[in-house]
Amino acid sequence: MGTRTLTEETDRLSVTRLSEIAATVAQDKDAEVVIVSSGAVAVSGSWSTARPATRLQDRQAAAAVGQDRLMRMWSDVFGTGQTRS
Repeated sequence: MGTRTLTEETDRLSVTRLSEIAATVAQDKDAEVVIVSSGAVAVSGSWSTARPATRLQDRQAAAAVGQDRLMRMWSDVFGTGQTRS
């Protein structure tokens, strides 16, 4: 899933959208699902500057910062992690 799908075309990840996806996936108890998603740069939030990173190395740094938070958000919406702010 691309960042636009998860952000609903804003500059922030939508917990509501992630929750909707998790609820849809959870409906089929017998299915094995692997989610591959973008969004680490969008979730890097407070680390990034006021304007979007355009240089490759800045985008890579933002992705590295946001990756852990993105994984925690997925865990939270699937009920496998602790709720974090």
